[in-house]
Formats: sequence, C-alpha cells, structure tokens
Amino acid sequence: MLQGRYGALGTDWPPRDSSNLFPSDIWQLDPITGGFWPGSGAYCFDIAYRHERALGDIKYVWEFNRLQFLQPLAADAALTGNLAAIAAIEAAVSSWYEGNPPFRGICWNSGIELSLRSISLLIVMSLCGEALSAATIEKIRTILHAHQVWMARYPSRFSSANNHLVAEAAGLFLISLAMPELPRSSRLHAQSRRILTEEACKQILADGVGSEQSPSYGAFTAEFLLLCCFAADATGRPLPAVIAARLSLFQSSSLGCPMPRAESRGSATMTKGAS
Repeated sequence: MLQGRYGALGTDWPPRDSSNLFPSDIWQLDPITGGFWPGSGAYCFDIAYRHERALGDIKYVWEFNRLQFLQPLAADAALTGNLAAIAAIEAAVSSWYEGNPPFRGICWNSGIELSLRSISLLIVMSLCGEALSAATIEKIRTILHAHQVWMARYPSRFSSANNHLVAEAAGLFLISLAMPELPRSSRLHAQSRRILTEEACKQILADGVGSEQSPSYGAFTAEFLLLCCFAADATGRPLPAVIAARLSLFQSSSLGCPMPRAESRGSATMTKGAS
C-alpha cells in the first residue's frame, strides 16, 4: 500500500505514485474497465448499480472502499511507530471523507459495505488512534456517525435479512460501544444487541448449519457475531449466552470438532480464525 500497489479479487488496481496514494477519484475507480462510478454528484439510491454493464461489477469498487487495507497499516504503526503508515492512514481518511459525503455516491448503497468500512475504521482507531491527528480523528468520528445513522435508517429486509442484516447490526453495535456519547448510541446499542441475539438463532440453525445453506455466508455471519462477542466481553457486558452457543454449534457443524470448554460464563470461545 505504501508503494501505491493494491490487489484484491484476483485483480491489481493501477499503481499509484507513493506521493499521492489516494487521489480523489480512486474511490470510484473500476480496476477492470478503467471507468468511474458516480461519486458525490449522485444520490446513492439513484445509482442503478445492479443493472450496470459498461462500468463493470460493483464488487471491485466496494471492496476497495471497505478500507480493510488500513488495518495492516495501523498494525504496522502500532508495532513499529512507522510514520509513513500513519501518513497513509491520514491521507486515506481525508480523501475518503472529502470524496464521499453522506448518502452521495456509490459507497453509500449497501449496509453491509458500510458495516465493514466502519469496522476497519474502528480497528484503526483501536490500534493507532493516539498517533493520529485531531483532524483525522474528528473525520473518522464524523464518518462513523453518518454510517450509524444510515445503517439504522435503512436496515436490510426481506431477501437481504440474512448475513447483511447481521453485518448492519454488528456495525451499529460496535460503533455504539466505541462511541457511546453519540446521540443515537444508547438506543442503537440496545436495538443491535437484540437483533444480534435474534439473528444468531435465525442464521445458525439448531444443527449448526447456516440457514442460507452456504458455508461462506455462514462463516461471514459467524465472524460478525464472534467479533461482537469479543468486543462485548472486553467491556464486561457479554452478549447473551445463546450467541456463543450457536457459534459453538456452527463450529462443530463446519469443522466436525467440538468446541473447547468455556472457562467463563457467556464468553464466545469459538477458536479465532476457525471459520
């Protein structure tokens, strides 16, 4: 990333100059077609991405906008104090903030994408927040607040009330844990706890099989639940024990092995990385 290289989904993005890692249009770039999806000039729900053909598959743009490449940069900064990594994080946050105002452009179409991006930013703050400038921290807070509002306003329903709904609830839950002072956090914390508890039983059936009948979607759902369990345990307010029980069933079903016995009540003891 520091050298301007990025690859995902079997594709390399065009290389960028290390002095300008995040130009304003990088967030809309399709690496396959070379075209650019609508940005701040378009309302997110006016973009017919499902039927677009000339610009390519929206998955590539969304993948880059998950900001997951910031996580290893933040880990590097936390472990080594790498100032170049800090500078890259701040440049990415500033560029994304300026280029993707709330509800504008292709990055605001899908709640699961907002959740994954929120998690990336929360991990960055957890790992190296003390090294970031006050301006960058404020931009991250503003982005997360806008994401919280969006995910609460447009929850997945009907055919998307599966791993997408779990993702959105996870995003809301984790933001509310990290920033309880936000005006909606108290209400959304209680709401997201309830949704996570209900969906754990809906998305992981009593035999441990994911209700979507897809191992990858089942793992995706389990990872969101597991992350929330770890975060809740760290705050001393564990999620209901039924979630850990369903995760245990999922692991047993997926890997054919029993869960290790929990040492403490209600903790999520699913082996890290098992899914």
